[in-house]
Amino acid sequence: MNLYFCYRWLLVNFKREFSVDAIQRVWEVIWANPLHPRFHLFIAVAILVQHRSEIMNRRLGFDQMLKYINDMAGKMDPEEELRRGEA
Repeated sequence: MNLYFCYRWLLVNFKREFSVDAIQRVWEVIWANPLHPRFHLFIAVAILVQHRSEIMNRRLGFDQMLKYINDMAGKMDPEEELRRGEA
């Protein structure tokens, strides 16, 4: 299964998902995180885990999955996503 729906997250490190102030905090944590050099992947997984029941229950196809993920932009709490990624 391709993960095109999270391509934008990984390409621009969540820049479109959070406000300017919030993304500065997210980037600081990603780049300075001593837990793992690819901490951004843990954040992506945390977001997917948080929304997995909705995604699985709706059985989203490719286009619907892209729309669902794109519609999440601006609606996520950056501190919460960082905590979930760390967990």
